[in-house]
Amino acid sequence: GIVIPWLYIREGGFGDAEPFVIPLVSAYFTFIFTTLNGKWAKELKSPYTYLIPDSPFAKLMNATAIQLIQCLINGLLITVPGAIVMGMQPLTAVLCVVGCAVLSCNKLYAMAVAEIAVGGALGRVGKQLFQLFIQCFVIMAAVMGAVLGAMLGGVTLSYCIMDVFLILFTFVFMVIAALNFYKMETV
Repeated sequence: GIVIPWLYIREGGFGDAEPFVIPLVSAYFTFIFTTLNGKWAKELKSPYTYLIPDSPFAKLMNATAIQLIQCLINGLLITVPGAIVMGMQPLTAVLCVVGCAVLSCNKLYAMAVAEIAVGGALGRVGKQLFQLFIQCFVIMAAVMGAVLGAMLGGVTLSYCIMDVFLILFTFVFMVIAALNFYKMETV
């Protein structure tokens, strides 16, 4: 997060792309680190995760609670320093934090979608490439939403539409992941 303000000061601004530098950096890091497996990947492989006596959605929330908090903290760490130095409007900064956090959450659930869609058929690398593909699709949809918002009404609308796209994809991926919990429960 500190690199963005440093570059901003060193370069004397980012020109026309300035309002979208932080989401671009967030998307870049999320995309690059998509294939890194963390605690969530271990949770997906553990049969004990599926044995928790609760609804599939509650199991999903319990299994990802720590990572969801981490996504919010990462969004704050990426956004706040740059937002302060660039003089970003408070509403835009909040929408940027939401976008960064939701994109990171999307990465978590995309891993579960890849597990369901590909399973062990393509191996670990094939599963990671599939996850990378769906993350790329989500990021491109968010970019198209941001462009549409910028054409229709400026930066704030752009962030709103981008966040709506990210939230919708994340929700769909959450539902698919919860269905995986249901499937694993009944097997």
